[in-house]
Amino acid sequence: MYVGLTTPIIAELDVAAGTYSNGFKCGAAVETNVDPKYAEAEWEGDNVVVGKRKKFQKADITLKVTTLPIQAAKSLFGHTVDVTGKKITYGEADIAPYVGFGFVTEITDDDSVTTYEANWLPKVQFSEGGNQLKTSGTALTLSNPQLTGTALADSTRKWKDVEVFATETLAIAWITGKANIIEG
Repeated sequence: MYVGLTTPIIAELDVAAGTYSNGFKCGAAVETNVDPKYAEAEWEGDNVVVGKRKKFQKADITLKVTTLPIQAAKSLFGHTVDVTGKKITYGEADIAPYVGFGFVTEITDDDSVTTYEANWLPKVQFSEGGNQLKTSGTALTLSNPQLTGTALADSTRKWKDVEVFATETLAIAWITGKANIIEG
């Protein structure tokens, strides 16, 4: 059973080259949902269904994080970020680029053995969510940024890679490697 979610990683995708750059941790993970959609067809013979075909179309993605780093404005939504990293300009013609998206889930089996599943979606396009903000008044109200996106198959016709590791450190290293993040 899944018991945890960590380390949302984003990296800009160069679609032509199939490479990633400018990878970063996108806040701390609160929640994510990956909901694949398929086209399906059945064929009949002798008055019964004799076969069925199913083909991946896309996956709807929801990502909720604690905070969006300023880099997300450029990498996820195509906005202009100035060199100081403290100003974002939103343009009407800004286009959200494709990115790679990764995360780690903690899994405990029936024997209480814990493993870590690293997930990498190689081609995702996110959309900004709205901001629902309130004054704090006499009580604190917390809200988290939520993004929606669509995962598509990449040029190799893959839409998701998953690998299971014995430690969280190894799982994180795998997704940061996919994102071409070089620790230094």
